[in-house]
Amino acid sequence: KKGGFETLLAVELLEAQVLLKKLQRIQKAALEVQKLSQQTIAILKSYNRPPDVVVQVMRSVFLLLGNTSQELDSWPDIVIQLNKIGKENTKRRIQCRIPEDIDYMAARKVELILCKYDEELVFDTTQALGVFYNW
Repeated sequence: KKGGFETLLAVELLEAQVLLKKLQRIQKAALEVQKLSQQTIAILKSYNRPPDVVVQVMRSVFLLLGNTSQELDSWPDIVIQLNKIGKENTKRRIQCRIPEDIDYMAARKVELILCKYDEELVFDTTQALGVFYNW
């Protein structure tokens, strides 16, 4: 039965490598968020009536950070979250977010929201939005 153990071990090793790659991608995306200047983020906040892609990507970011849908009902609600400072600052919250702590249902909801948008469209809207989308 040695062969069965080796096969099982090989499968687990492959799964671990896939998870490691995902984690590295998330960490890289979080680092890119940290590099965003306040000026770049201010462009997002300056929208009075943003395109739907802006609202949905930023709503998704805050859902992954643990906000409820009720807290993110409208664009002004989302801007309130973007304006928070200190421990509640968006960049800081992303930096401190541990993937295992993300609510599964929130992650599924975000997948459904973001599946309508491709990366090119998002980056064409604003660079900051693209960076948040990748996270």
